[in-house]
Amino acid sequence: MAPRRVVIPASLCAALLALLITAVCVSRCAHAPSRPAAAPDAGPPADGAKDASTTADAVRPDLAPAGAEAALMTRARLIVDTRPGEALALLRRAGSRYPRSRVADERVWLEMKALVHLGRIAAARDHATDFFRRFPGSRYGPRVHRLTGVHPRPRPGPR
Repeated sequence: MAPRRVVIPASLCAALLALLITAVCVSRCAHAPSRPAAAPDAGPPADGAKDASTTADAVRPDLAPAGAEAALMTRARLIVDTRPGEALALLRRAGSRYPRSRVADERVWLEMKALVHLGRIAAARDHATDFFRRFPGSRYGPRVHRLTGVHPRPRPGPR
């Protein structure tokens, strides 16, 4: 008897991959040390000040734990074209948890892409205007322009 060949749809493969990545990221976060990383722009503590890593207010909710944000972004990237409403919800959750993330420009671009898929073109164009103000040199700028037709405003130069 010949072996039977099974074809797995690409969308199912993508969903399974996203679940696997999410599980690995969550597992790694659960085993990560609980001490928060110091802010990248933090200098040495002032005389008499406590070390920032030992104080309760050193926790920076706007800086993402790599695994948690990566899991949200990976999932959103995988479903933005097929399930834009769900992707938009994930991206907005990531935006509220990690507003100053290193991938904030990509997140906003993916939000615009989801809005376009949902037929909310005006909202996507509003996001584009804000995008060019917030991320003037972003590598996603050309993609935003192609997606929405909104041009970045030229920077004022010497006259």
